[in-house]
Amino acid sequence: MAVKNSDVVVIGEVVKKNIISKSIRNGNSGKNEQLLLKKYGIQISKAYKGVRQDKIVFIYTTSQPSACGLQLNIGETYMIFGTKGSFLPPFLDRELEPFERQSYWSNSCSATQEFTKDLKAEVETSLGG
Repeated sequence: MAVKNSDVVVIGEVVKKNIISKSIRNGNSGKNEQLLLKKYGIQISKAYKGVRQDKIVFIYTTSQPSACGLQLNIGETYMIFGTKGSFLPPFLDRELEPFERQSYWSNSCSATQEFTKDLKAEVETSLGG
């Protein structure tokens, strides 16, 4: 189960979504390109790991589904599995601000998905509760 490998595991509603654009230099072509990230604000209703309940936590991800970026919808509730720190390759990671690099990150391979009672039961079982 993804709980073991995650630094943060929460149930929460997406309350905010921002697109962050960063200009980066392509190492192969030498041209400037845009790195697009998404920053989701999650209102936590149940915290299992990493943060306290009743807070808003921000989760970063890539914006492109082809790069495993999450596609979350405002107003919907998800079970979020994330890690502390960027999962970007080093040449992109160094373009991030320190607070972005040390924030929680998630992607479509992390088991993050729409909330279901079955998933909640599975997480609670894996935590021994």
